[in-house]
Amino acid sequence: MPADDLTAERRRKIDELAALGVPAYNVDFVPSVTLDGARRVLADFEASAPAPADGEDAAEGPDVRVAGRVMQYRQQGRSCFAHIEAEDDRLQVWMRLDRVGEKQFAVVKLLDLGDIVGVRGKVMRTRRGEPTVVADEVTLLVKALQPPPEKYHGLQDQETRYRKRYLDLLASVEQRRHFAARTTVVRALRRTLDGRGFLETETPILQPIPGGGHARPFVTHWNALHTDVYLRIAIELHLKRLLVGGYRRVYEMGRVFRNEGLSPRHNPEFTMLEAYEAYTDYNGMRELTESLIVDAANALGPQHSDEEGGTVPCDDPLRRSFSGRELVLTPPFRAARMVDLVAQAFGFDPLDAWDELPDRARSLGVHLPPGAGPGTALTEMYEQRVENELWDPTFVLDYPAEVSPLARKR
Repeated sequence: MPADDLTAERRRKIDELAALGVPAYNVDFVPSVTLDGARRVLADFEASAPAPADGEDAAEGPDVRVAGRVMQYRQQGRSCFAHIEAEDDRLQVWMRLDRVGEKQFAVVKLLDLGDIVGVRGKVMRTRRGEPTVVADEVTLLVKALQPPPEKYHGLQDQETRYRKRYLDLLASVEQRRHFAARTTVVRALRRTLDGRGFLETETPILQPIPGGGHARPFVTHWNALHTDVYLRIAIELHLKRLLVGGYRRVYEMGRVFRNEGLSPRHNPEFTMLEAYEAYTDYNGMRELTESLIVDAANALGPQHSDEEGGTVPCDDPLRRSFSGRELVLTPPFRAARMVDLVAQAFGFDPLDAWDELPDRARSLGVHLPPGAGPGTALTEMYEQRVENELWDPTFVLDYPAEVSPLARKR
């Protein structure tokens, strides 16, 4: 059915609801638990309740109030089943004529995918083992005029997914879990740094001179001072000034801006974490970085894979799967010099051909910028042929001084 016809059909249902004396938009409902909380209420009840005999329905548990968006809906005579979703979870609700009454069941039959409902009822487990709320009262909270993206295929247009993230989130529980996982990681990073005595700071975003990285900045005009200023491209320089000012350990997690291209790996606006500590070297920072990654993985807990009605956990939060491959985060992480990784990939020692390395790299098909020296050539050889082949966490050590102007030479 065309989108305009679907909207017209939903507006017609709003008129039917009005004839029943039911508002299409309601705020008179407060959930008592989240969807996951309702599942935990059921688990606690089942732990103390006797198991049902063969052929008997499971006993109904305590009363709960839940709310969510209808994302699956099917009517079977005098019963309706729906899956509602909220944040990164979903739960089945069972709405029966003999429980909710004729007026509320008439409202139930007018539900569409995308509507938001509040349900008061008792938790139970169906014969198929699915946690369910059996409704005693159903409250329509929001009547959606537009249908959500199709559930099983979601948003197929990649540009729409990137430009309209709210639709992507609406269509995909997994995407909502990604957002929640990011928050968990950020909290874990802060907890680790705070626990080690690092001081969290906020340094200027508008800067008179862009520095701390090699990138094109965004420029804006400061009217009061009649001067151009730049959105920061890195956090580094102001954090180092705090060390000069007397602090021993500082960090900042904030937005930086680079007026460059767009790709799945690079956004012009992104979050950067930088931390600096006096009286240590890159070995100390390696140990800190390793702890940050391990603590973040442990905070996320075991990786989960979607299944109908729940999730199945893997055993170890430090062993995770991506693109069909296992990623092992168990410390200590591998450490290797860049020159050794390049030597292994190309079959010769770059140090033995240092002066001729730019020409050698070009002859091997490595693209180099004009005027590139040996250090830039080594870096490009690594980035173009080695970096994408690394899988498990690896500290790449001893970058060439040519591309690391702010690092101490060895």
